[in-house]
Amino acid sequence: MVFGGLINVVTYVPVDSTFTNFSLTAGNNNFQRASLDVNTVLDSSHNLLFRMFGTYVNRKSFQDQGLNKNIFLSPSFNYQINTKLKVKLEAEFLRKEATNNPLFTPGNPKLNGKLVNIENSRNLMLDYNRSYTDNSILWKTTSINLYGKVTYLISDKWQSETNVATTYGTSSGDYQTNLLTNDNNSVARRVLRYDAEDITNHQVQQNFIGNFSIGNWYNKLLIGLDYYHYNYTANYKNAGYIDTVSIRNPSLSANLFNVDLINKLVISKQPSHTIAPQNTYAAYVSNVLKPFDALSIMLSVRYDRLINSGTKDLVSQTTTGAFNQTSVTPKIGFTYQFIPKVFTLFGNYMSGFQNIAPTSINGILYSFKPQYGSQWESGLKISSLHQLLEATVSYYDINIRNTVMADQNDATKYIQGGRQYSRGVEIDIQTEPIKNLYLHGGAAYNDSKITEAEDATKGLRPVNAGPKWSATWYANYQFPVDGDNKWTAGIGGNYIGQDLIINSKKAGSFSTDDYTLFNGMVSYQYKKFKCNFTADNIFNKHYYYGGRGFITQGNLRQYNLALSLHF
Repeated sequence: MVFGGLINVVTYVPVDSTFTNFSLTAGNNNFQRASLDVNTVLDSSHNLLFRMFGTYVNRKSFQDQGLNKNIFLSPSFNYQINTKLKVKLEAEFLRKEATNNPLFTPGNPKLNGKLVNIENSRNLMLDYNRSYTDNSILWKTTSINLYGKVTYLISDKWQSETNVATTYGTSSGDYQTNLLTNDNNSVARRVLRYDAEDITNHQVQQNFIGNFSIGNWYNKLLIGLDYYHYNYTANYKNAGYIDTVSIRNPSLSANLFNVDLINKLVISKQPSHTIAPQNTYAAYVSNVLKPFDALSIMLSVRYDRLINSGTKDLVSQTTTGAFNQTSVTPKIGFTYQFIPKVFTLFGNYMSGFQNIAPTSINGILYSFKPQYGSQWESGLKISSLHQLLEATVSYYDINIRNTVMADQNDATKYIQGGRQYSRGVEIDIQTEPIKNLYLHGGAAYNDSKITEAEDATKGLRPVNAGPKWSATWYANYQFPVDGDNKWTAGIGGNYIGQDLIINSKKAGSFSTDDYTLFNGMVSYQYKKFKCNFTADNIFNKHYYYGGRGFITQGNLRQYNLALSLHF
């Protein structure tokens, strides 16, 4: 869990060259993908650069129903106006139409202290290839993200950086969830009809960055102001539970589940219409000191003023959950190179709070107060000569209060309060033992426990903690042929440990089982042409993954062939 104010955006940045990348991909489950990446210089002085990236994807589920279609475009500009002033503009446009993933809520394993239901996903009687939905029950999303950055060199030691970002996302359609009943032998299907679910964000950030020395101490100083506005609006109707389908002996009426049936049911339902705005004002100072080359020390502090206007019900004209909050959060850290560029020790400590946006879960709108926490992390990084081996080992310890937890009586509902900790170790190793052979492996262990809560969950692992163990690995080898021909082969995979979906002394525990997936690829490149074959979940592993009280069947084997040109 991260406390602070960092937004990380991955974009296709314009570069000072002219090229076009075009690719077509096809695979099983009717997978189709086309992508185009065009970069060009727009003026003779090479000060104005433009890049456009776009994709079209159409795929179906491995199950009997399920589809996903989307179009994505991302234009970006870089303009060096003069030697001191630079402007960067980016945009993202997404249009998506899909059925939502099958979401199943397992029944509580215990009732009145007795075990009445199964406790793990391996014993589920669900038909793995059945979705229990219909392709007419669609969820449609449109999002527009705009970002601008202006950099100005005030002097050889100072620069100004102004960031402006605005995002708008709107969704509409039918959102389906499923409850496992009758000792997990039946599926009760529930639908929410959203006329609109809108999320709007506006952010303005002004930074001043200085690079200077005081005596023999080098300083990199950041001084900034930040304004952030968030608004969530939902207008929906709850169609309730539509029907209940026996898993072993489904009736013919189960196939009548479609959008026409839902239209008839929601027309008489009472609408819910809510709006929930928030504003945050922040100021921060951070300085990285270097007393000498091997040692870097970071000292920083951030001030936040949060104004949460609460959630307003536009039907009843009532507002709940309004509050204001002020917080001052420090952060310190260091890196020390015992052996320059070979052996580095690092550590950091921070405390603060994390705003939790109003969230609609299973038709219930939750307006949470912030979570408070402190965390420290330490570790070491090793880099051998000639990059034959790079390894990072880190340990973290996070303590959180005012946590958001699943309701002990209903895993699809949420409550707030209590304390919990999260501690763990992460290891990452990569090496090139021989030329053109790349090996990578990573593993993580997490220990998490609720330390203050109601008796039903106190002392247990929280359901939002994820698995205790996880790992990932891959091996990649490029066969030496000649300058124009390149063959590459790779294999990798990941391991996900047992994950708790329900965990309560009263309701019992239900978990997904651990699983291991293997993926592979083979590619051939000749000059500007490339052919790439990939296979995910090679051994067609059946597995369930989960979160927020739901579990979903994992994707079965997917293989794709991609052809691409670079010119």
